[in-house]
Amino acid sequence: LGVVGEQENRGLLYLALVSAKSQTPISVLVKGRSSSGKSFLVSNALKLIPPRGYYELSSMSSKALVYTDLDFSHRHLVLYEEDGLQAADVLYLIRSLLSEGQISYLTVEKNGSGKLVSREITRPGPTGLITTMTKGLTKEDNETRTFSLYMDDSKEHTLRVVAALAEREALGTRSEVDTRPWHALYEALPQAEVIVPFAPHITRQLESKDLPEDLTRLRRDFVRYLTLVKVITRLHHARRETQGGCLVATLEDYALAYHLAARPMARSVHTISPQALALA
Repeated sequence: LGVVGEQENRGLLYLALVSAKSQTPISVLVKGRSSSGKSFLVSNALKLIPPRGYYELSSMSSKALVYTDLDFSHRHLVLYEEDGLQAADVLYLIRSLLSEGQISYLTVEKNGSGKLVSREITRPGPTGLITTMTKGLTKEDNETRTFSLYMDDSKEHTLRVVAALAEREALGTRSEVDTRPWHALYEALPQAEVIVPFAPHITRQLESKDLPEDLTRLRRDFVRYLTLVKVITRLHHARRETQGGCLVATLEDYALAYHLAARPMARSVHTISPQALALA
């Protein structure tokens, strides 16, 4: 699809989008400087997901999420700029959707006789969020609910991107990529629960001396990480054993999740961007 490099980011973003089929969709903040390819990465990842799996927006009014007829269940909201989340009402509703799994909104309306009556509007999830931003950090409430993916803005990578663009121009128009097999894969994923038998062992590998004192976000990060393992297990369900009707995750699934998520999660835990780390 033309994305150069960004192996960790594109792998994690795809798995996050696939996680919409689970009960705990993974939300992602794609961070990077202007022109670093954030929107390009997201838009191409979305091509591998059926349209039912997401809903794209550039912005919204403060109560749009309440009054829309859109079904939020098991899909991602995609906002291409974090500015679309700046309104306090929008931010609060999205946080409710991510954390509580639904929006419950009490309003007052006039009935047929003109009398004011209360009405509760419910928009069920579960729902994930994908958004892009140029800031290294955003509000803590948003950070702890998401994976943060940082685009590679190094000089070396910029030269790789420019070389790829030049090669594409030299070859002329490329044929369209057939994404139907990816859509079919998405639809074929089982809804079965996944057991992670080695989950307790993962926690025993956490070395407290290497972690910051303020570590409450790990309570969310750990669940998010296990969801990542489970998504990988579902993608490989044809080669996984079952136990009591549940798929059983393997160390291979853990290894892939670790390969993709170790660095992004370490940055999140220590609340530091690659730029800040380089400066330090």
